[in-house]
Amino acid sequence: MKLLFSFPFPSHALKAAAVCCLLGLPCAARAQAVKSDTLGQAKVYTEVEQMPQLPKANRKRTDRQNVIDAIQRACRYPAEALRNNVQGTVLVGFTINPQGEVRDVRVEKGLTADLDEATVAAVKTLPLFRPGQQGGKPVLVRYTVPIRWAIN
Repeated sequence: MKLLFSFPFPSHALKAAAVCCLLGLPCAARAQAVKSDTLGQAKVYTEVEQMPQLPKANRKRTDRQNVIDAIQRACRYPAEALRNNVQGTVLVGFTINPQGEVRDVRVEKGLTADLDEATVAAVKTLPLFRPGQQGGKPVLVRYTVPIRWAIN
């Protein structure tokens, strides 16, 4: 049995794809069940068939966890935050373009100015990604990830 759906809203396609997956049914909506927004004329996806991948990524971890790990390794604790014993989480968002470059880095939920700046600086050090793909074509993919700042 093959079900074909056409949905006016992406959220409906996501729900239908989830139901198909739960029931074990093949569903064309699964491939179309991607969340996206538009940025100018280009779609910016948050989920795609093939997510962007870092070179030399740990295959035992998810693509998302590899990205978080790479950012965490690049983070340098600001001296003032260390002195003041500031700890917590910064939520940072960025886009991987079809060429695999990190673009549009911004803090979605900050902690302090110096930790926010350090998080953005760490994201900007990420190497080129293998771009995300949808329908076999490279696309813009938006990541939003939590970066934990903790004094050991």
